Amino acid sequence: MDTEDLDVLYSSSKWSTRMSADEIVDDHIQKGQDATKQAKLIYRNEANVPYKDEICNMDIFQPDDVTPDAPIFIFTHGGLWQAPLKDDGGHFVLSLVKHGIITVSLTYTVAPKGTLRQMVEEVEEAIVFIAKRFPHSRGIFVGGHSAGGHLAAMMLTVDWTKHGLPQDLIKGALLVSGLFDVCPIVHTYVNDELKITEEEAKKLSPNTHIKETCQLSSHCPIIVVVGEEDSPAFKKQSWEYGQQLKDGGLAVKVMEVKGHDHFHVLHDFAKDDYEPTKELVKMITGQDK
Repeated sequence: MDTEDLDVLYSSSKWSTRMSADEIVDDHIQKGQDATKQAKLIYRNEANVPYKDEICNMDIFQPDDVTPDAPIFIFTHGGLWQAPLKDDGGHFVLSLVKHGIITVSLTYTVAPKGTLRQMVEEVEEAIVFIAKRFPHSRGIFVGGHSAGGHLAAMMLTVDWTKHGLPQDLIKGALLVSGLFDVCPIVHTYVNDELKITEEEAKKLSPNTHIKETCQLSSHCPIIVVVGEEDSPAFKKQSWEYGQQLKDGGLAVKVMEVKGHDHFHVLHDFAKDDYEPTKELVKMITGQDK
């Protein structure tokens, strides 16, 4: 497949039927900003908490009646590893905090300043930071959208004991329209800023680490979500990665959401009656809501 075809396949904005490519990106950014603004008016929060430096920071939202053992959901945004879209986490705040779940949205050093390896390491640092800040939590759950889905999936390959933490630190994962094979990205416009080699792409692809994931995160239930109207490439990657983990013995649920594209498959996590939201709440709380 030539570069032009790959560029189209990995340009999610070109596949939406709701708006033009430019309009849907602007709408996506605005919806994240609006969700976070609303969340900050409703819930107790700390904004721009550094876990490494000024760039690497997070917003932390807690229920007013938070308990020491409250579960934690940590969201990592997408943006093809190039856009600081931390506000995307606001969609989850609106649906999770009401259930007693501490909800964290983090950002990291995006390209071209940050390398892909650096981003993976920074998200790992952020999780360690949260684990040490909330040592009595009964469980950390990770999630991500698009490029953030890639970064969240890489967290399932981490040996947490090297940080003095239990290996079952992460209790579950939500991967929304993620990228689990980075190799095709090497041959697209995305790599103009990312500048990753084929060797690096393979090493940093979650689908290269199925064995490690199944060994180190054997206890983790995983929800993989993708929109019916997303790019064929994103849909293929979600279904294939989910099946690979299932074949490795993990408890995986793949959900293809009818009528949803790459963007509002994420936005609708703000809704209590959205089926993926219900599955996420059930995974974190252990209860049907």
